[in-house]
Amino acid sequence: PGSWAAAAMPGLAPVTRAAVAYYPAPLLVALGVRADVDTYRVADVLTPDPADPEPEHGPDDPAGWLSGWEDYLRFLADRVGPGVDVGDVEAVADLDAVGDPDDDPGDDPDGTDEGDPWGPVLAALVADPDARRALVALCVLNAAAWAIFTQLQLVVPLRLDAVLGSSVGVGAVYAAAAVLVLALTVPATRWLQARLRLPVVLALGVATMGAGIAVLGGGPGVVSLVAGMVVFTLGQMVFQPAMSAVVAEGAPAASVATRFGVNGLALAVGGVVGSSVVGALLAGPLAHGGWAWAGFALAGAAVAVGYGRVRVG
Repeated sequence: PGSWAAAAMPGLAPVTRAAVAYYPAPLLVALGVRADVDTYRVADVLTPDPADPEPEHGPDDPAGWLSGWEDYLRFLADRVGPGVDVGDVEAVADLDAVGDPDDDPGDDPDGTDEGDPWGPVLAALVADPDARRALVALCVLNAAAWAIFTQLQLVVPLRLDAVLGSSVGVGAVYAAAAVLVLALTVPATRWLQARLRLPVVLALGVATMGAGIAVLGGGPGVVSLVAGMVVFTLGQMVFQPAMSAVVAEGAPAASVATRFGVNGLALAVGGVVGSSVVGALLAGPLAHGGWAWAGFALAGAAVAVGYGRVRVG
């Protein structure tokens, strides 16, 4: 009684005031009493396969003590496919105990509008060090990856002009890349996400995009330009669906839009910073192609290492 959880999660049964007066608060929390938002890291999460028999839940299985866990696994399976290893997942306990939004403030005895009860919960999650760290790390990595991704529109016209003496064919290049994406994105994404953890798929995608820009910008002729474009496009069609899936995985249904909004802001920052930095470098070390462009491959590899270590959720 009187704690943050008592106000934000009215669906929980309150501890008696006698117990609160007799036992110290740390002991009650250790015994499972909620006083604040609680996050758990569930290791090595595998999405369920409907064809498999219903598993027996052991004492360490979150399905036995984390409300809504099985529903969340089915949600993940719908998003990324059955039998996919999504790595470690940050889970929040007792979200089912959060109150419903107050649709009619006039029904309140005091006539006041208590607003959306999810606001304090989301604020508490952002304030939680582990939850905040996971979200910030993911957004920083996505911004860095997007800084690489956005360079395609800057590099292709310049390289066409340098190699062919004109950038007239830039539309044909983009059209060919779009056809490749449309033809291969769905089968490639399904195949990879059925075999690799989502952060590893992200790592593969951004490393491939970085290598593609390096080949496209640093190569001497038409062959390197075409090869770089193909490599980049393969990385793009692996990266973008996996990024959307990972961003969505960390959010309860009520905050999916908020999470995508935060990630969208990170992508915008990454695009602006990336284009500004590369634009300045094009007047210097990147002006004439060559090994300086290998920096994109190194940048892609560095971001890939980060994705390989990030926690989903």
